[in-house]
Amino acid sequence: MAERFLAIFHPDRPLPSFPNDAFVAAAAALGLRSVLRRSNLVVLADFALNAIPFADDHGVILGSLFSRDAETNTGAVGEIGEAITASRGQLLIDRYWGRYVALMISPSDGALHVLRDPSGGIAVFKFCFRGATVITSEIRLAIELGLINPQISWPHVAEFLTYRNLRATATCLDGVDELIAGCCWSFQAGKTDMRCLWSPWTYASPDRYITDFDEAVELLRAETRRCVSALASQHGNVLLELSGGLDSSVLAACLRGQDVSVSAVTFATAGGDGDEREYARAAATAAGLPLREIVYQGQSIDMTQSRVDYAPRPNARAAMQPVERAFMDAAALAGSDAFMSGAGGDNVLCYLSSAAPAADLLRGRIHPRLFLSAILDLASMHQDTVWRASRLAVKKAWRAGQQPLWRAETGFLAADAITYLPPAHPWLDGSKRTLPGKWEQVHSMMVIQMYLDGHERQGRGPIIFPFLSQPVMELALRIPTWLWIVGGQNRSVARQAFSDSLPHEVRSRRTKGGLASLCAAMFDENRTILRPFLLEGQLASAGLLERDAIDAFLSREGPSKDDMLYRILTIVDAEAWARTWRVPDHSGTIEDIVATAST
Repeated sequence: MAERFLAIFHPDRPLPSFPNDAFVAAAAALGLRSVLRRSNLVVLADFALNAIPFADDHGVILGSLFSRDAETNTGAVGEIGEAITASRGQLLIDRYWGRYVALMISPSDGALHVLRDPSGGIAVFKFCFRGATVITSEIRLAIELGLINPQISWPHVAEFLTYRNLRATATCLDGVDELIAGCCWSFQAGKTDMRCLWSPWTYASPDRYITDFDEAVELLRAETRRCVSALASQHGNVLLELSGGLDSSVLAACLRGQDVSVSAVTFATAGGDGDEREYARAAATAAGLPLREIVYQGQSIDMTQSRVDYAPRPNARAAMQPVERAFMDAAALAGSDAFMSGAGGDNVLCYLSSAAPAADLLRGRIHPRLFLSAILDLASMHQDTVWRASRLAVKKAWRAGQQPLWRAETGFLAADAITYLPPAHPWLDGSKRTLPGKWEQVHSMMVIQMYLDGHERQGRGPIIFPFLSQPVMELALRIPTWLWIVGGQNRSVARQAFSDSLPHEVRSRRTKGGLASLCAAMFDENRTILRPFLLEGQLASAGLLERDAIDAFLSREGPSKDDMLYRILTIVDAEAWARTWRVPDHSGTIEDIVATAST
């Protein structure tokens, strides 16, 4: 299923004779059909994208929508469209969940409300053109329909590179904004405002904590299984990306026995950090899933070429090209129409590497016995002393609220390009008023949002991230951080919840795989061509880069394996992205596009 849509809205006047035959033909050629038409609004959606219309054409929901107490996609919500619109989308947040975008027209004042569900499953961008607002999941669609000729916003590129993992409203294209997951845009009479309808702080509050470990285990098991089942049911053939880590193995266990075709794929490299086949085999066998193993053979990769065109941010990661190709090849062989990924599991299931769980008990002035237990768990988990764990917990509790909202990453950036104030984000508002461990969990959930797109394989089918489902996120936030380390293991609630479904080697695994050796090898292979690519490229010409620092890094001898490797790869990805924005100037006007066939 292609989760693509495009809408055109004019708050003050009707769109003239829309759509005409030429526009319908152009949209159809792109795989779009009309799902909602009003005098001043048209909504086009992919032929394969589910659309739930409201009565009297007052709105439409695009994507998959589930009620809180059912696993099946619901179409009945259209019958209460008036109530949903009256609540400006809050009713959807409170009673439903899924991967959806809702477009709602207020009967009273004609305002348009656009809601993106908290999982962020379907992207939502907007820009203004000749008095109208265009809202779309893909800027490419707007380009191909002649609605925009995008220009790079270099100040926002600099901001992106400084706050790489903070997904804010502004994109790196002039005039193109993104709707943050769980938020709603309202358009009326030339005025636009954004409201946050879903916030993690609603569920991270101590007064909503589930403090009983066994209860947390039972709830997490049931909610995860329910969400995985519901999301998988929307597709005919799902390919599970199975690394053999805890998160993807949990998904494999949940997919066992589902009424949908499921297969798994694992990617391995020659480097020890990238070969997890032993664990993937065990998880696939336990779940009864066929597993395809793809081993990277050292094929040459051109890191100067972006594999994702017309993205509003430089999110595509060149170092992931072998993984993307492997997953696409596996999907083609299996006939898969969707991918499922355990990405987000670490973030949602509170995989913390600090002393924050014990610090939360100190800051919350909770029973000393629990603090001692948490200290013992921390010491065991990190194979450290009780005294060091205690000292770090006290330090963390003492310094809570004194840290910056978001740390700036300044490596390889010119001094004039650096902005030391992070862009606004509604989830940052509660960071100073919460326990340090909960802030680290929410911070991690914000980071993973930047990794939901920029994948070449999304051109074949959507990537489903079950751990980012609204019910799973809400439940995970209600579980206090100290319960996640019970027994001296990270994500202990999840380990216990699926202890009877996971093989022993996965359940007790303490190590994590990675692609550090692959990234280092690809960078060293491309080192020669990267010097002119970066030092004479568009980012350098725009004054964003510290050329001497980049030249010095590229001139170092020996393999590149330090933390700055990933930083330079981010710069490489941004340069490759910038060079994709050489699109022809074929933008027209909405008046031209929607003109009647007779003119």
